[in-house]
Amino acid sequence: MTTTPYIFDANGTDFTESVIERSRSILVLVDFWAAWCGPCRMLAPILEKVVGEYHGDVLLAKVDTEAEQELAARYGIRSLPTIKLFKNGEPVDEFMGALPESAVRTFIDGHRPRASDRALEEAVTLHDNGDTDAAIALLTESEQADPDNDKTRLMLARLYIANDNFDDAEEALGRVGANTKLDPEFGAISTKLNFAKLSATVTAPDQLQHAVHQNPDDCESRLRLGAWALLNDEAELGLENLLEIVKRDRSFNDDAGRQNLLSAFTMLRSHPKLVAKYRRLLARLLN
Repeated sequence: MTTTPYIFDANGTDFTESVIERSRSILVLVDFWAAWCGPCRMLAPILEKVVGEYHGDVLLAKVDTEAEQELAARYGIRSLPTIKLFKNGEPVDEFMGALPESAVRTFIDGHRPRASDRALEEAVTLHDNGDTDAAIALLTESEQADPDNDKTRLMLARLYIANDNFDDAEEALGRVGANTKLDPEFGAISTKLNFAKLSATVTAPDQLQHAVHQNPDDCESRLRLGAWALLNDEAELGLENLLEIVKRDRSFNDDAGRQNLLSAFTMLRSHPKLVAKYRRLLARLLN
């Protein structure tokens, strides 16, 4: 094989440097092959052609398993050819056997960073620095350029919510695909939007607290207070008020206490202990 800057032989001595370390900044395919393997000979020119088309965005390391048996054993190679893809210092995907060019490209493209993913990172930075309008403009342009990336729409919805632009947030969520709507992140953002609408007019949460203190059965005030608390880093206060609605009036707004409590559990995935506590409390009420 004639090596190029993008295609090279790798062995047990240099594998850490040539594959693992380089994969922290660029995708590296590793072709585990052997001279006696017919499918390996079929796949090799396809791999080399496809990798060459990426002009350095993807590298191909060739490992002769006859000469590098320890390296093959380390990565559990039991069938040839086996192609492993390394990213960020780890093997993240693989395929075995000879694939056509189109399938190899699809395999690689599934792991390449998309321009829209880089736009997402930049938008987060803009938002964190206080320029949410610029972040929204960037993601709007990115969505038009890459309409298949639902992550853009989810982030747009988050930013619209941050700007109290609930109609646009709802439209952004409406544009995501059916599979993405099954993602917990979609559920969390939808819940956040609902709570944001409920708490939009809350200017004095202490007045709501006073209202429920004066009238513990004031479920409307509890619902708005709970929504406000969940959006303002007072998760337990929010969950407690929603649970109280379940205790006091299951018929309020078509069982709004239980429904919003379940939605809050989805939104609070980063608080597993708190969620577990209130799941138990809710279960006791319902059983």
